[in-house]
Amino acid sequence: MEILNIQQKEERKKAIELCKNLLEKHVLIPVIGTGFSQDTQTDNGGRVPSVMDLHAKLFYYIEKYSGYEKKDLNAIKRYNLFDLAGIFWSIYDRISEEGLESFYNYIETNFQNITFQKEFQKAFLQVRWPYLFTLNYDSLIEDYSRDYYSVIPYDRINRYFSREKTKVYKLHGDAKKYIDTEDRKYFILSRDQYIESMMNDQNRSMLNELLTAFASKSILFFGCSLSEELDLLYSSQLAIKEKVRDIDSKQQAIIYISYETDEEAPTSSFSLRQQDMLSQYGVTHVLRIFSEEESKAFFEDLAKITAKIPQPGIDTFLEKYSAMQFDTSKMDATTCRDFLFQENLVWKFLDVHKIIMPSYYVNRLELHKVIDFISKPEPLCFITGNFFSGKTFFLLEVAKYFMAKKVYIFPSGSKLTERQLEALLEKKNSLYCFDARSLTTSQIKTICTEKRLDQIKRNNSTAVIVIDASDAPMYKYIFEARNVAREFRQFWIKSVFEDPEEAEFNKKIGAISLPPYVKNETILDYIVRNQKELMVGSEIDAFFLEPQKELLSQNPKRRTKALIMLATETRIPAKRGIQFRIDGACNEIITCCRKLNGASVIEKDYSVYSGESSGYEFVCNSKYWVIRALSAYAKSHRKNSEIIADAYLSIIKDYRVIYKEDDVKFYQNCEPYYFFDHIQTLFNQRWFKNSSALMNKIYDKLLPILSDSYQFLHQKAKGKLQIARVEIGHRNYKKARATLTEALLNITRAIKLAEQYPKAKNIDETLLHMTYTKGRILIEYSYISQDYIPQTVDACYMLYEMQKNIQHDVYDFTRGTGRDKKSFEEFKQTLILNSSISNFDALDIDKVHFLVKRWTGINFRFEKRKNKSN
Repeated sequence: MEILNIQQKEERKKAIELCKNLLEKHVLIPVIGTGFSQDTQTDNGGRVPSVMDLHAKLFYYIEKYSGYEKKDLNAIKRYNLFDLAGIFWSIYDRISEEGLESFYNYIETNFQNITFQKEFQKAFLQVRWPYLFTLNYDSLIEDYSRDYYSVIPYDRINRYFSREKTKVYKLHGDAKKYIDTEDRKYFILSRDQYIESMMNDQNRSMLNELLTAFASKSILFFGCSLSEELDLLYSSQLAIKEKVRDIDSKQQAIIYISYETDEEAPTSSFSLRQQDMLSQYGVTHVLRIFSEEESKAFFEDLAKITAKIPQPGIDTFLEKYSAMQFDTSKMDATTCRDFLFQENLVWKFLDVHKIIMPSYYVNRLELHKVIDFISKPEPLCFITGNFFSGKTFFLLEVAKYFMAKKVYIFPSGSKLTERQLEALLEKKNSLYCFDARSLTTSQIKTICTEKRLDQIKRNNSTAVIVIDASDAPMYKYIFEARNVAREFRQFWIKSVFEDPEEAEFNKKIGAISLPPYVKNETILDYIVRNQKELMVGSEIDAFFLEPQKELLSQNPKRRTKALIMLATETRIPAKRGIQFRIDGACNEIITCCRKLNGASVIEKDYSVYSGESSGYEFVCNSKYWVIRALSAYAKSHRKNSEIIADAYLSIIKDYRVIYKEDDVKFYQNCEPYYFFDHIQTLFNQRWFKNSSALMNKIYDKLLPILSDSYQFLHQKAKGKLQIARVEIGHRNYKKARATLTEALLNITRAIKLAEQYPKAKNIDETLLHMTYTKGRILIEYSYISQDYIPQTVDACYMLYEMQKNIQHDVYDFTRGTGRDKKSFEEFKQTLILNSSISNFDALDIDKVHFLVKRWTGINFRFEKRKNKSN
């Protein structure tokens, strides 16, 4: 703890510099106590009371109306304010009408209408604070300026009116609101009231803001008494102490202003007793101020500083992602190996507008096609590929080529608001590069509209969006449905190198003594196969902690949940971590992971936010290692599957609380956590062969809360299909039949639910995709039971009928791979060669002819056999 005496020139300078650095980052948040406004005159002829004044007033009513004996009253009189207030509220109903009128008059006279602030108060309120918390009930702050907007417990925030104002979170309520409503919940005096208020669902957002400030920003206490207000603020139920315990003292500070008016104070040392008390609250710095004049001068200096600081705005935010320099200088072998395992290393110096590329990177053959496409210019293209195919490096190579334009590069997991995206798309002669998951599904759909594409093209700009392979068909459909005259352009980045790429890659990795790449090997398989060799001479293996022994040996439920979210979203703001109750687990994981070259698997990034709620983001630097850890954890013990499934359920439940009044946002945000392909990526079959059984458990766990979500039921059906294929592979046909029946029931219900929302966004694409999935399920079913052939024919035919008015088929059974391809070929041969299927009464022969011709080009015909009874 550092003690700074404001009367000492050098110490004052140090205090100013400390606050200046934090204010420039927009991370210094004041918490104001009663000492700030006490004894300030009101327009009603009163004065804002101190803690002791209010204590005396409440005791007056207890003494007069409680009926307690004198010895009990003497004991109660020694209570602190908040415990005394509990007694006051317990006898509140005994107060006479005259007494209540007197109490209301006291509140109105002494807490409202303050138009003559003291000079030090004005100086403090002239500082451009990002937002403030106050423990006071009075109206001093909002009466000073209309630029302040009061946020009161239990009241809704007018997000439009408050958007450009400085929010004042009144943690203890508001005197005027209490007088107007006579509802004591707006006048929080007691400890129980405070806890009840903060834990109430209506005030969840206020609590999250409070916890986020203490966890990720810096705090300035002004006018807060130690034994009264701070003790209440840090109540154990609110977990503020835990947040403060995990702060990074190199990045954050907890500053306490000690206002001392004794004549001897400036020359005496700060008491050790007070230091010990403040250390319990995580205080890192104490600023000793000895008069109102000194306070006024100090905050006037801070106000002058903040007046020169550019306010965080949309352009400021966007510029953080532009004007990048590419460092492709040669690295030693150890550093290059790190890039293979830590995909986030390319963004390590993003805050100084620098991107680092490893020396072994090779230009992919698709690069010139993309360059030609953008040069036309065309407004939008997609970069698509599987996990670890090199999509990010490819995107950066595209960006590097067009540096003559204004280039914006958004890393995976970065987030743009709708207003920020709108402002970005108005930029002229620009290239907008979005890595995977830097845009929401809704935002990509917005870009795909004809109106927006025309705007981008008029501005001579282009958007390049990286998407996962599993999402490509959806965006293809959306694009073509909205843009009849435009062709959907998707550039596929293969997971294996072509011959020229292979030769160049082997030449470059040979120069740094890495193992050779084998023809037709995926990049991920190369890393997995050569993992030990790639780590020779490197401490990178320390990154991977054995889940059972270290990483997940303690607090496994929260840590598993944290790893799942980090691997899914890449970057999680501190506030979001608090909302999902994983911030503590993330900090524990960071402690577990030993630092390597300045970066851990999980770390805090303080460079991202300016003016937003969160002071940092938790960042997943290596999805590879997180996936390996999750897969190893799932494999190590059967009971761990239950913990993993519970983690997914907890995530969905938290989203339901956050978006309890917005079903659309709830389902949109939940999608990554129940999409089959995403789960399968996290629990990878390279390390965990039984991933299908885990997915089965996850889907069964999520069903009760998502039973009305057609998107979830669709994904559950896909998961059941995958499980059935494993069972067929093991020749367990009885089990496979039961699993496929469940899959068919799920997809049928999903389609029926979706059909109830004909005006829902992109419902046509959703129904088309579901019909394709239904066809895949039935094709698989027909493999073990020919009784399902008529239904399969109907489903396949329906898919093509639904696409007949689209420029290109988005879904086609002929383009399947792996087991899809094998099952389809067997089904096709059954239609052509097995004449016995003509015995099925429900079989539509015309549809069979249509399908066979479409799939083979042959005008194939056969007649149904006539019933012998005829």
